[in-house]
Amino acid sequence: MADEIFGHSARQGRTRPADAARPVGATVSAKAAILWAGCASLSVAAFRLLRRWACRRRSRLDLAELSDRQLRDIGVARDLALEEARKPFWR
Repeated sequence: MADEIFGHSARQGRTRPADAARPVGATVSAKAAILWAGCASLSVAAFRLLRRWACRRRSRLDLAELSDRQLRDIGVARDLALEEARKPFWR
């Protein structure tokens, strides 16, 4: 069985024709595939985090620009709105 994994036929003692015709760099190792998938998921996670931070920043800037009347309508005191607006985007 191990010989079949490495491309050798136990009965014939030689490389199978399909394996012999395949170019050397045509297959991707399992480790490389896992690494690539990890990089892809990491970049997606980083993009989502940046998007979340940008949304927080916009929301807090908008909150800081609301008038006293608008803040009363949503039930938020001016000092609480300014406190929230002063927070850094990563919190």
